[in-house]
Formats: sequence, structure tokens, C-alpha cells
Amino acid sequence: MGEIVQRLESLELIKQELAVKQQITEEMEKQVQLLKETNQLQKDQINISKETIKSMEDISKQKDLACDQKVKDAKPSFWSTVTQYGIFTAIGVVIGALLL
Repeated sequence: MGEIVQRLESLELIKQELAVKQQITEEMEKQVQLLKETNQLQKDQINISKETIKSMEDISKQKDLACDQKVKDAKPSFWSTVTQYGIFTAIGVVIGALLL
């Protein structure tokens, strides 16, 4: 009879341990699910960051093109330079002729 009581007590302890282990398993499954969700959010953030970087690179290229165009527009053209120096040369020749 004592052996049966001892086995029943042992069975009760095993049931309690099993319940605790089931709770631990459930908690770990919840943690795994949270980690999966966190991982997905991080992947999404990485993709967003990559898209942002690409957009910024495109904007930078457009700014560089605009800057290059401004520099090009600010430089006098060959013919305007020739015309300007031609006019000054002509004025100098006329003044020189008048002074003689």
C-alpha cells in the first residue's frame, strides 16, 4: 500500500512538473513569435532604408546635374567673349587713331 501512495505522490509531482513545463513552452512559443515579428519589422526597416538611400542618391544626382548646368550657364560662350573683346579692341583702335 505504501508503494501505491508513493507512486501517486510521484505521479502528482510529475503532473505539476508537466504543467510548469507546458507553461514554459507556451511562453517560449510566444517569445519565438515576438522574435519573428521583430525580425520582420527589422527587414521592413532595412528595405525602407534602402529605398531612402536610393531616393537620396537620385536627388543628389539631380542636384549635381542642376549645379553643372548653372556653372555651364554662368560661363560666357565663346562668341560672346569674342564679340566683347572685339568691341573693346575696336574702341581702343578708334581712340588710338583719334590720339594720333
